[in-house]
Amino acid sequence: MTRQIYLHRLKEALEGLPREEQESAMRYCEEYFDEAGEDQFEQAVHDLGSPEEFAKGIRSSYNSRMNADQKEHKNWPWPLILILALVACPIWVPLAAVIVILLIIFGFLLCLPFMLILLLLFLFFGLAASLLITAVRMIFVSWASAGLALGGMLICAALFLVCLCGLITLIKKVVPWAKVKVQEGYEWIQERRSQA
Repeated sequence: MTRQIYLHRLKEALEGLPREEQESAMRYCEEYFDEAGEDQFEQAVHDLGSPEEFAKGIRSSYNSRMNADQKEHKNWPWPLILILALVACPIWVPLAAVIVILLIIFGFLLCLPFMLILLLLFLFFGLAASLLITAVRMIFVSWASAGLALGGMLICAALFLVCLCGLITLIKKVVPWAKVKVQEGYEWIQERRSQA
């Protein structure tokens, strides 16, 4: 193998690497061959290995340097981040407060139907219980008043049962929806963590 053939094969084997890496490897080989001289060329080729082996070593060295550079870039400059966070306080503190307030309002609005139905349940239960007690007390005074109180108690009991059915239906609709949304949020967080 001649010097020209070796360098040509090396150039082909180095394709895909950045231009400066290719030029650096080619320069190194040329200088190595110049120092060895014509009479020691075979020994120099033996020391360097085949062009493909030499290119493989260059690629390996380049990849390890790139991986080391990427690891260095992954280390966060925490003091700088802390300083930027302190400088940006006038912006992000009010923004965070607004976001928290909006989340509280959204949670309140989400829970509002449950609270209204629970309020109606307690109201109708209390009315039914008080009308039942009134009906029992009125039996000895006036049958008509006792019947009226008993009728009101039955109406309140029916409304209580309607509200209870409404609450159960609402729970059956909201709980699966909430499970899906929580699962989607969890998957989104996991996806962001895997990308970081």
